Amino acid sequence: ELPPPAAGQMYCTSFVMGDPAKAGTANPISTEQAPFQIGDFILYSGTLLRGDANGPGGSDTISVHTIEANVGIFTEPGTLPVYLAITSASISAEAPLFFNNVPQEAPNRLVLEAVVTDVTSIVDIYLVDLDPVSRNETQRWITPASMTSGIGSWGSNNEIIDGGITTQFTGPVPGRVRIRANRATPGILYSPTRYLRVVARQLCDPANVNSTAPAINRALPVGVQRPMVPCLARAPAANGLKAGQYLAPNANFLFPEAIVPGDPTVPNNFWGMGFLVNGEGPGTGPLKPTPW
Repeated sequence: ELPPPAAGQMYCTSFVMGDPAKAGTANPISTEQAPFQIGDFILYSGTLLRGDANGPGGSDTISVHTIEANVGIFTEPGTLPVYLAITSASISAEAPLFFNNVPQEAPNRLVLEAVVTDVTSIVDIYLVDLDPVSRNETQRWITPASMTSGIGSWGSNNEIIDGGITTQFTGPVPGRVRIRANRATPGILYSPTRYLRVVARQLCDPANVNSTAPAINRALPVGVQRPMVPCLARAPAANGLKAGQYLAPNANFLFPEAIVPGDPTVPNNFWGMGFLVNGEGPGTGPLKPTPW
């Protein structure tokens, strides 16, 4: 049983259907977006139009383009839907220790932080490989036990887990998912991809993330067999959102650096990134001109 929510928090503990504007802590709607409430603390960014110029009624006006809500939203442990978001990520492309006989620091590193609404969930990270001919998508698991030391019993049923991240349950911040692999398992970060995906284990586990699973369809009566759909798409929520996962482009790649001051600058090893070398589907092909 969850404790009563604190001010500014809402527990999404059921599949109650209805108007999200009427949802409250007693009858949340876990498949709908949580509306802002009076008293929520937000961070906003925008363009200031001063009243002494053309502001409406002579007042200062801010045209807001970004709002970040500082609220706590959690879902019932072990159930779907569950929601995630990646807040920051850095990944390296593996490189040799020397380039043209110049020693270099070749990072083999993965740093990622995310958040999840189920603080007991196991969260996995995947590199999203796109076939250079068909653009078919494959999830490449990069958080096995060798990366996270995540083997042991977990939960009330003493479930044996293999890999995955559980810092959101054992760390100081409920819901925070964190990995800082400064010496990643050799070979696991080969050819980093443009996209990273985090997935809650109750949606898909590494064994079936690239296959199908029963859809969650609340319109079907209890006991009726659910249709099989792609695993990552089996928990639909409002406005086409697929719950249980979060896909984001990686904007921070880590490249080798020269070790000795004064040595020639070593190049960024773009040739280690398959999406640049091979393209990502019909009509793309390799990057031209190549940056190496």
